[in-house]
Amino acid sequence: MSDKPRGPGVTDPNRDPPPPPAPALVKVRFTIAPPEAAAQAEIKVRDRRVEGETVFQVGVSTRVVVTAPGYQPWDRSFTLEQDTTIRVELQPAPAAPRR
Repeated sequence: MSDKPRGPGVTDPNRDPPPPPAPALVKVRFTIAPPEAAAQAEIKVRDRRVEGETVFQVGVSTRVVVTAPGYQPWDRSFTLEQDTTIRVELQPAPAAPRR
């Protein structure tokens, strides 16, 4: 057995290094307008469906896509540093041309 001191700052080559710290996260909420679109809207963050509140990794660009029947898709990327609310204003889809 070794008489070497143990404690903070002393490494042991026979052990794995500690895992890296968990990434910092921010809370994100979405508000969707108009109300008719909000009732049917689907929110996807990095291609995964979310509802209500979600989290983003601080400083990492994250893609958000919001869709609702009868409305144009809303597609944006965000890099956030603090908790926030993202307001989504969906626009009606163009009417199909008449024949």
